[in-house]
Amino acid sequence: MTPYRWYCPSLSAPPLCRNPAAVFMWQTSPPSRRGIGSNDYTVNNETKTMDTAPILNNDRTMVPLRAIGEALGKIVYYNDKYICISDIDLNMSDDFAMSRKSTITSAKVPDKIEVVAINGTGQKYYPNQLDVFAVEASDNDGNVEAGAVDLDINTRWSSYGKSTLTLDLGEEKDVSGVAIAMWKGSERIYPFTIEYSVDGKTWETALPKTQNTGESSEFEKYMFPETVKARYIRYNGDGATDPDKNYCHISEIAVLGAEE
Repeated sequence: MTPYRWYCPSLSAPPLCRNPAAVFMWQTSPPSRRGIGSNDYTVNNETKTMDTAPILNNDRTMVPLRAIGEALGKIVYYNDKYICISDIDLNMSDDFAMSRKSTITSAKVPDKIEVVAINGTGQKYYPNQLDVFAVEASDNDGNVEAGAVDLDINTRWSSYGKSTLTLDLGEEKDVSGVAIAMWKGSERIYPFTIEYSVDGKTWETALPKTQNTGESSEFEKYMFPETVKARYIRYNGDGATDPDKNYCHISEIAVLGAEE
């Protein structure tokens, strides 16, 4: 049994029960948990039956690998924990499968996998600017969220109306404030708050509602009333005060560590 969401990037599977036109969807309801406990599933409106029913494990939908692989038009081969999923028939033999399994299990495992920050290379804007390892936005207009943390003030993140931009610092850090360069910040006012979290679930306010000066498109600093410990920093923007230009626009945001 394998988490369904593993298939999404791996096999171009549709998101679980998010779109009624999805190629592969479990029967029964509710939509977010279709087919839990049922051996039936549908492929292009054709009902099929699998040997094992999907289950919930720690709020993850676990599904049989062979059933969903074949439902997505893949060829699935299994031999003693060696699994091959392919778009073409590889004429897999047991001997070849065992040799591949031996190659995989005897491969050297790296001592350490180094995770590189998005803004880990290049010149930072501030001596105490912290690394950002992931960024996520509530939305974008094509100017994606990475543009706000790529150390390039000529790129940006943009999103219409009330929007959020969440930065992952990789681990818990002391954070004293942020510096933000607003796109067209010399022409528009952008009200916002800054929130922080240690787990990405429970959020507190680090900086109450404030706004840019409207006088500069360069960086402006916004220091917190007190240093906070956080792994996640979230910009929670109202958009612009001009209703005809009601976007959040950030050319670059720098998360500032403890003052040196």
